[in-house]
Amino acid sequence: MRSFRLLWQVFFGYLAVAAALLVALGLYASLHARQFYLAQKAAELEAGARLCEAQIGGLIQHAATDELQSACERLGRALVMRITVILPSGQVIGDSAENPACMENHRDRAEVREALGGGRVGAGLEGEEDDVGDHALIVAHPDAAHLPVSEARATLPS
Repeated sequence: MRSFRLLWQVFFGYLAVAAALLVALGLYASLHARQFYLAQKAAELEAGARLCEAQIGGLIQHAATDELQSACERLGRALVMRITVILPSGQVIGDSAENPACMENHRDRAEVREALGGGRVGAGLEGEEDDVGDHALIVAHPDAAHLPVSEARATLPS
């Protein structure tokens, strides 16, 4: 009878340790899976921003705002991401989801400052401050002359 009770005590002890290890492993895996997902999404957005630069660079130089807006909308649909073109002043001159005339100045956004100031890709993760109210990963990419910024954003699952 005693050995039977001891067996159950040992069994439940090992079961508790195994359950704790599984919970810890699950938390660790989910954290790293999210970091991997964000890194992959940032690379995808950067590629989209570079593609946009190649497609709409001439329109920016010729100040063709109507054509620029339709190109942003077309590229946004094709790439399944939001495309925003921003002047160095922060003024939005093209956007695939909204009317650029109604949008706020983007100069103070961290990823835009990084792209304009250092000439390198800036990235940021936004929550409630996003114009559309979703969680978004944003990648701002300066063009070769460090003039306008192509900003690509994707909505992330909550």
